[in-house]
Amino acid sequence: MEDPYDYCIISDDSSDRDKARAAGGARPKGLFDGSLDSIDSLVLSPENMVSSGKNNPSSRYQVMVVGVGYEDDSLQKDLGDTIDHFERVFQNFNIDFSYLNVPAPITIVTVKNTIRLPNNDEADLLFSKLNEIITIDRLMFILNTSKYGGSADLSSLNSTTAVTDIYPMVAGQFKKSRTRTHELAHSMGLSDGYNRFYKEDSFGGSELFRYPHELYYPVIRSLLGVNPEIGSTGNTCNGEPAFNFYPNHFNIMGPNQPNEEYLGRVNQGLPVFNPLQAQMMKDTIKETLANRAN
Repeated sequence: MEDPYDYCIISDDSSDRDKARAAGGARPKGLFDGSLDSIDSLVLSPENMVSSGKNNPSSRYQVMVVGVGYEDDSLQKDLGDTIDHFERVFQNFNIDFSYLNVPAPITIVTVKNTIRLPNNDEADLLFSKLNEIITIDRLMFILNTSKYGGSADLSSLNSTTAVTDIYPMVAGQFKKSRTRTHELAHSMGLSDGYNRFYKEDSFGGSELFRYPHELYYPVIRSLLGVNPEIGSTGNTCNGEPAFNFYPNHFNIMGPNQPNEEYLGRVNQGLPVFNPLQAQMMKDTIKETLANRAN
């Protein structure tokens, strides 16, 4: 019988990605080059915003998908396919999707095979420029690369407040996959729950927990709206038993589910989020719209 997996300890068997998470000091390598000046010089207009035609910024959460590293017509195909897929996945959420039909000069680096924004300044500037033209609540970057997967900086989930600045990123190869949905869900309050390294002080913001008092505000807030099942993962955090919610449900944020199962659920109109995950995202959307109105 194998020993339980410990989410909060680095071992010799840990992946390079987990070792980089724990150390926090790995050297980044450039993937795409951008600059504040090049973003500032972008001339944008409403004609650059392509939507499903249903957008209602006054009452619905607005997600814009932006391409990075594209130099040909594949941008509109990749991004168009992405928002079409999201429209199906999030049809029961108060969300509209659109994309920018020109590439954005955003700096992207890799750290131990993980894609990263070296800082948020460029993304923040683009977000500000776009909001001068159209109301946007969230940007998601689709990268013209086939070498990497997806990523999102989850540091703002590890707080007592709601989600702030998270820019999910996914490689363009994942046109209709759980990876894109997984990364976008991060930006609406969901964290990970699969076997990887978690810093102990952020464990309560993940899909996992040891004690109820460790859970962060967004999780506790949404627990009031559901009556979740709780189960043991069979694993530990620093030797103590770890638990999760809805252990018998499909979990897009948890241990890797086959993409075929994910697509099967989408095609059948079945939910890809468990009730707590759905409630957390709906609460994030509701709070964002309320703050926008003030």
